[in-house]
Amino acid sequence: YNLVTRDIEMEFIPMCKEENLAIVVWAPLAGGFLTCKYKSNSSTNVKGRLVEVGELETDSWKRRATERNFRILEVVEEIAKNRGVTCAQVSLAWIRGKEEITAPILGARTIEQIEDNLGCLEVELNEDEMKRLDEVSKPWEPYPYEFIRLWGRK
Repeated sequence: YNLVTRDIEMEFIPMCKEENLAIVVWAPLAGGFLTCKYKSNSSTNVKGRLVEVGELETDSWKRRATERNFRILEVVEEIAKNRGVTCAQVSLAWIRGKEEITAPILGARTIEQIEDNLGCLEVELNEDEMKRLDEVSKPWEPYPYEFIRLWGRK
């Protein structure tokens, strides 16, 4: 669960809320994509884990390098610059702002990354920032969810 992969909001989060279950999420930085280190949608200029994994894997470059996801990065980066924090901290603060989520599982490879990730504990996004991130990262609503939202259970 992260800003680019929010599909658990359709069924799992409501079910866990209903059943009073905690949610611990993994990949909160989308395999490093939400750290803003990837600036181009061309894989020829990209180094790192996202271009090394197979195309069918969730964290593959092919699945991450989309117009939608780069729009998300633009908003994350703008908020990070305005606050003087890192993109990772903004992305993790967004998850912390979700009352349904108990905690993220951090996948840092280095001490520097874990220290940076833990810096999110000092970042409280305001209502406008949360709304902007929610809007830009809003998941596609497949059938029948749009129908149910529009017409209820008639």
